[in-house]
Amino acid sequence: MATPKRLSVERSPQSANSKPTVERKSARPSSTPSDKQPPRTAKGSELQNQLHLAQEDLKKAKKQLLQTEKKKLKAVDELKEAQSG
Repeated sequence: MATPKRLSVERSPQSANSKPTVERKSARPSSTPSDKQPPRTAKGSELQNQLHLAQEDLKKAKKQLLQTEKKKLKAVDELKEAQSG
C-alpha cells in the first residue's frame, strides 16, 4: 500500500518534468495513434492465434480422451468376458 503512495509522489515531480513531455506529446499525436494501433492489432492477432491454438489443442485432447475411454470400455468388456468364460 505504501508503494502506490510513493508512485503518486513520484508522479508529482514528473508532472513538473512533463511540461517538456507535453511539447513532445503535441508533436506525437499524429504519430501516436498510428504507432499504438499496430501493436494493439498485433497483440490482438497474437492473442487470437494463441486462443485458436489452445482451442485446437483442446479439441485434440478431447478426441484422444474419447478414444482412450472407448479402449478402456473395450478392455473392461473383454476382461469381464474372460472372467465369466
